[in-house]
Amino acid sequence: MSFSLECSCGRSLAVQAAQAGTTLRCPCGAEVDVPSVGRLRELAGRLAYEAGTIDVIRGMLWRGELPAGDRCAISGESTDDVADLSVEAERIYPGGDHRAYAWLGLLVSPILLLGLFQEPRPDVGRETIVPTPLRVASCYHPKLRRSGQRALKRWLRTVPIYARLLEEFPRARVKVGETA
Repeated sequence: MSFSLECSCGRSLAVQAAQAGTTLRCPCGAEVDVPSVGRLRELAGRLAYEAGTIDVIRGMLWRGELPAGDRCAISGESTDDVADLSVEAERIYPGGDHRAYAWLGLLVSPILLLGLFQEPRPDVGRETIVPTPLRVASCYHPKLRRSGQRALKRWLRTVPIYARLLEEFPRARVKVGETA
């Protein structure tokens, strides 16, 4: 990835991410310190680090690049209206407590009494909700609220970065009117 740094003389110097932490010599003779990759990204108006699709979406929202385009995802007509959607990419699942089954098993076999001494399993996963604003004409907002997951995901896939998110998290749930 290429970045641009400005010398004290006013010249713009092209810098590669691999040059982070080094010193460049400007044609004017001045030495220009190249900051870290994170700082280069910030100077370029991006988030310091984007590790995955979720980070890319959050960065695009932060920079005001989403919702993309000027066309309604449902009708294809030009619109400035935006629907607030969110994608629940990951959820916390309860680990479970099987002690009730152990009591039941005690009636069948005393060996199953050992199940009473097991610790309950901890919850697994993490809660990851990603705001995904989408261009939808206001006359289609009621239709959007009534739609099922298949239709919501089809409309979200009209935006390439959202399509990538749904590919990465195929079991994601889309919610209308909720943002994180």
